[in-house]
Formats: sequence, C-alpha cells, structure tokens
Amino acid sequence: MSIDLNPSPELGQMVATLRKMLADRFPASRLRGQTALDTRSEIAALAELGFLGIGVVEEAGGIGLGAIEEAQIHIEFGRQLASPDVLAATLGAAVAAASGGSDLAARILAGEIRLCLGSAHGEHALLLNADHAELAVIWSDVALHLVEMGSATKTELESGDATVSLSRINLSDAPIVAQSTGAESPILLRAHLLIAAQFLGMAEAIRDMAAAYATMRQQFDQPIGAFQAVKHRCANMAIATTALRAHLAMAALAVQSEHADAALQVDSCRLLATRYALESARSNIQVHGGIGFSAECDAHLYVLRLHLFENIGTSRGALLHRVLTHPSPAFLLLKSA
Repeated sequence: MSIDLNPSPELGQMVATLRKMLADRFPASRLRGQTALDTRSEIAALAELGFLGIGVVEEAGGIGLGAIEEAQIHIEFGRQLASPDVLAATLGAAVAAASGGSDLAARILAGEIRLCLGSAHGEHALLLNADHAELAVIWSDVALHLVEMGSATKTELESGDATVSLSRINLSDAPIVAQSTGAESPILLRAHLLIAAQFLGMAEAIRDMAAAYATMRQQFDQPIGAFQAVKHRCANMAIATTALRAHLAMAALAVQSEHADAALQVDSCRLLATRYALESARSNIQVHGGIGFSAECDAHLYVLRLHLFENIGTSRGALLHRVLTHPSPAFLLLKSA
C-alpha cells in the first residue's frame, strides 16, 4: 500500500490563490520602516476569501477542512509575515466554536470582531497588537483562553519588532469568554502546528531571498553564490526547509488522524521549526554581508518576527521537556538505544 503525501489539486489551487493575493496585496516588504500597522484591511481580505477559518467547522462559519490543509495555508502566512492578528482570529474562532459559541466564531471569521494574540506568564499576559482588540487569545502551555479586553488595563511595552505593538495586562482583569484546556487538546496541538507552519513559510522565504541575493551580488567578477562558503549556507537552508516541510506533513497527518503520538510529532516539529528558521535567518544575514541587520534590507524583518514568535504560548525549554518525557513506545525505544 502506498501513501500519496502530495497536496490535492484543490489544495494546490487554494494555496496558489492565497500566495498570489498575499504577494500582490500584503507582501513582507509592506513592513519596511513601519511601526504597529492597522491590520483591518488584511483581516478583511482574508475573511472575505475564507482563509481565517480553514479548520473551523462549517456550522461556525468556517470551511471545515483538516489540519493538513490548515498548515499549508499558514505556511503562506509565514512567507509574507502575516500579522499575528491572523493567527489570533483563527485560534479565537476555533476556541469559540469548540465551546459552543458558533455565532461568536462566525463573527470573528467575518472580521467583525478584532482579536489579538497573547502569551500567559503567571498572573499576566503579553499581548501583540492589543491597541484596538475587543478579545484576546491567551495561550499557555496547557490552555487557550478567549478573554474580553474591555476592562483590562494595558501597560505598553517596547517591542523588539516595531511592526507589532507589545503590551501587558493582568489576567484577573480579563473575563474568560471561552477556553480549550489540556496540553494535548486538539486546538492546542493545532495552534503549535500553525506556528511551526508559519516558521516554515518564513524559512522558505529566507532561503529564496538568500539564493536570489547570492545570484545577483557580484564579487571578484562573479556571483558570490559561486564561493563555497556562501554556497554551503544556501544549501543548508534548502536542506533545512525540505526536512522541515516533511516533518510538518507528518505532524499535520498525526493531528488530523488523531494518532497517539500527535503531541510528540507537533512538539518536535515546532522545536525543529524554531531552530531551522532562526539558523536560516542568521545565515541570510551573513549572505547579505551583514546589511541584513539594517532597515535597508528585508532580511531583518524575518529575524525580528521569528524572535517575537518563538516563545508564544510556550518556550523551547518546555517543548524540549515534553518531547524528552513523552510516553511514546517508539520514542522510548529510541532514547534507550
């Protein structure tokens, strides 16, 4: 028996449509020199085409597809550095729908309610783009909470990524509207999967940027890509994205089929995605001769977004602990070898 892991023609067409729309209307270059952007037009465009609710049930206004399709869509979001508000709307609608709030989920997916994404840290939460949000998706290692922002007092903080505002609230001031709990709950697993998918999209964009610059930039009367040091960096980026895409496909398949080791697959995929994307981002800076750290080059946009996202909802230490202590028989055998 053979298994075909290639995307279906329908999924391929959906991804191609989204890729073109994002490249035309919301390319990563839109973030050059910008501070926290008004994301309403971005959310409205994605809501109109149904891309916010790919994995949300149809009864709640979504498309009702699986984790495999949803992951492919979020690769494209990562490629063009989609606003964190996009992931917030996707997760917020999923939490609302799973808690019986189909009407609320439908309004979120229609772009009628503005959401922001947050990460819980003890009694507080750090929020991204919370300035005009009505609801926030607060993500921790064991839960996703959808909370009201009306009575919460925000303390503005300095953000490492100037295109995304950062603030802090006291969680006791934010009433819970809906929630999904349990470290291995389907929605929480998909949340980690979608972050990994966005990291893959960023890594692929970084790979393409480095390869294009190495072909264009001349040194000693030849492209710098002809030099072994640059060539090896670009090759390592290509290997990393190929391996990560395969791992993401395995993790998405495990989540969609509710396999016993789905949590292990997702956690290890997010760990690998964080590592490979950050390594590629650093190599891209080197390929660009160091100018990637400056606002004159889009390479720095990916570095900043990766660092902003790497600890959303968890930390690499927590992910590593879960992977190393996961009770998967196959993994225990590997550890004992």
